[in-house]
Amino acid sequence: MAVNEEQSVEMEVLESIYGADSNFKAIDGNRIQYKFGVDTPKSFVVEIEWPPEYPEVPPKINMDVFYNSNIADSVRQQIKSKVLEVAKENEGMAVTFTLIDYISTNLEELTSNWEIKQVQPEVEPKADDRRAVRDEPLTKAAKRRLWDRNEGTAKERGSDWVDILKHLSQV
Repeated sequence: MAVNEEQSVEMEVLESIYGADSNFKAIDGNRIQYKFGVDTPKSFVVEIEWPPEYPEVPPKINMDVFYNSNIADSVRQQIKSKVLEVAKENEGMAVTFTLIDYISTNLEELTSNWEIKQVQPEVEPKADDRRAVRDEPLTKAAKRRLWDRNEGTAKERGSDWVDILKHLSQV
């Protein structure tokens, strides 16, 4: 069997096994994602990508997906290294199902030193704080100056209106 044939057969097998599972997602013909620990606070996604030489070489394991951004880098690296160990033990064989099964059965062990990355939110001044500085009440004299400058000297309301009947008769 050709390498790509072996990959397509393995993808068909995985889709037949995990097809109804909402945690399984086939992204390309050579890449899948699986979400582990969905009902727990220790959930994560593992992405498995098959290089062109797969199954003769182990697959690439990726934990750097957006879903895992809250997990500490050390925990992600530890999970990745343990999964790669299992992949290298079974080198030369179709190993994706084995990896998913290994992670599922050893989920508690893999997440035993679980740390959540502490993200400091960027603090911006609130709009209310900025506006509070500018919203000082105007004095009567300041209001009078504003009125005189803006509206007090304006023409009477409607002085620049066009006579509608005259305008329509010209058109």
